[in-house]
Amino acid sequence: GVMHLAAAAGAPTLGLFGPSDERLYAPWGDRGRVLRGARSLEQIRTLDPELSQAICHMMDLSVDSVVAAARRLVSETESARPAQVDG
Repeated sequence: GVMHLAAAAGAPTLGLFGPSDERLYAPWGDRGRVLRGARSLEQIRTLDPELSQAICHMMDLSVDSVVAAARRLVSETESARPAQVDG
């Protein structure tokens, strides 16, 4: 829920995905991005049809890959941010 509220408010939003479908649950808008590990959702479902090991699937996401994706998102959206008005 918080991810979707942030995206709706226009905040740069990075959704982290493992055993869920980013095509359905990705943050909406120009400032939303998704990241999943090396395995596709289809590969995860083949290995774990009941999706009973959600935490294990999230471990496909390394800290380094999440930090790199977050930095890219900030970089991409920083230039698109409206200028602040002093006042």
